[in-house]
Amino acid sequence: MKKLLVSLALLLPTFIAQAADGGYRYVSDELTIFMHTGPSTQYRIIGTITAGSRVKVEQAQSDTDYIKVTDPKGKTGWVDKKLLMAQASLQYRMPQLEEQLATLQMELQARNEELAALKQNLRGLQEQSEILIEERDETLSANQRLTTELDTLDESTQMEWFWRGGIVLGAGILLGIIIPFLPRRRKQQDQWM
Repeated sequence: MKKLLVSLALLLPTFIAQAADGGYRYVSDELTIFMHTGPSTQYRIIGTITAGSRVKVEQAQSDTDYIKVTDPKGKTGWVDKKLLMAQASLQYRMPQLEEQLATLQMELQARNEELAALKQNLRGLQEQSEILIEERDETLSANQRLTTELDTLDESTQMEWFWRGGIVLGAGILLGIIIPFLPRRRKQQDQWM
């Protein structure tokens, strides 16, 4: 009973790993491997699997480093599990990566075009801003000039009224002095009698 529990404990991680990996492995991109009729190199070679091929895991041996697989052609045999990897080979990843690259390049081009349009828009807005700043400065200058002219006009108007008042006063004084010395005309008396 104890041996059975130890055997089960040793086999359990193999079955869990096989179930968790989705049942597929990939032949490493760097080599071509041999398929054997049994779980070691002592068994006869029945074929080869080219680098990057996807193989289906059929059975794993916990006491050896070999896994029973089915190759893309449907042939079943044993291969050294150190020569397999869980990650998809470049043969399978390359089309996806090229597609992603093309998509990202198109997105990048679209973003670059959008950026160029935004930069052009920014230049236009900066030019408008400079024009508006110049107009504002001109308006402020004209406003200051008109304020100064208005202040000067107020002073000159006050001076003009002062002089007019002085002239009227002088004329009144002069008339006040001259009028008493003017000969008076005598009234003729009409008599009706």
